[in-house]
Order: sequence, then structure tokens, then C-alpha cells
Amino acid sequence: MPENERFELVTINPSFILGPSFVKSDFSSAEAICKIMSGKYPGMPRIMMSVVDVREVAQAHLEAILRPEAAGKRFILSAEDVWFREIAEKLHAEFGRDYWIATMELKYCLVKMVSLFDPSIRVILPIWDRELHLNNQRSKELLGIDYRPSQETLRDFGNYLIDNGYLPDKRRNKERFH
Repeated sequence: MPENERFELVTINPSFILGPSFVKSDFSSAEAICKIMSGKYPGMPRIMMSVVDVREVAQAHLEAILRPEAAGKRFILSAEDVWFREIAEKLHAEFGRDYWIATMELKYCLVKMVSLFDPSIRVILPIWDRELHLNNQRSKELLGIDYRPSQETLRDFGNYLIDNGYLPDKRRNKERFH
């Protein structure tokens, strides 16, 4: 390949992406958070996830283009490593007055039993009670990403889901949410 046609590849590896979207369509993180906020889960599985705000994902893509030092590198995007129970607790802190959000952790034996009848539950069993910690240092140092706290991301995401009709608006005092 001629030298002038070559380019450097940058790999962006986001963790579980949360936050307000510019696109109105179904996506897995909206589905998961809607189920938590609508009370469809009786409790939270003991699963740890790394989460990142969609706005930092967008920023990382832009910075990867603009910064020559990013060329040829891989970047992990993760703001925090959190248990699902912690996600539910953060949502409850923001929306619990108006939405029923279960914050207790489910027992493994119950989830294992349910997985016998629901194949979609089986996929979580191998990662049950496993800690997951991702290193985002390179994204901070080379791309200049300053991750916002997951509490802010979840508040903004919850409001986005309500404001865009993914969830019914049950907020009593709508002004306090924005």
C-alpha cells in the first residue's frame, strides 16, 4: 500500500454505555435501566459492570482523531466499576420517590433456579459475584477524558428515558429533576 494511503488505527473499547442518546431507538442499556426503574426486577443480580457515559465515549472518539499520540493505541473507556445493586441504589436516590426501584440483591440459588426455565438468565451465572476492574488510565492521560460520576450519568439517563417516552413520567416535582 502506498505510504500516502496508510492510516493508523485507534481502538476504542467502551464498557457498559449509559447516558442520554441523540438517537431515539431501542438499545440495550435503555432496556436494562427501564426494567430497573419500572420495577420489573424484584432485586438485582450480584454482577459487577464497568460503566461509562455516552458523552465520554463520543469525546474519546473525537480526541482519538485529533491527538496524534493516540495513533495505533487501544483505549478502555470506563468511569466506574459498580455492582448492579449500586446502579439501582443510585437510581433510587434520584427517582425512588416516584418509581419503585428494587435495591436488594438477589440470592444466587434463586437466580440459578429461575435460569432453568429462562435461558436469558443463564448468561449471568458465569459472571455472578465476580469483580471486574478496568484500567482507564490511558484514556485519561492520552485522550484527556475526565469521567463524570455514574450518579450524574444515571440521573441524566433516567431523565432522558422519561422525557423521551421510554418510561411513563411519574415525577411529582418535575422541576427538581433538571
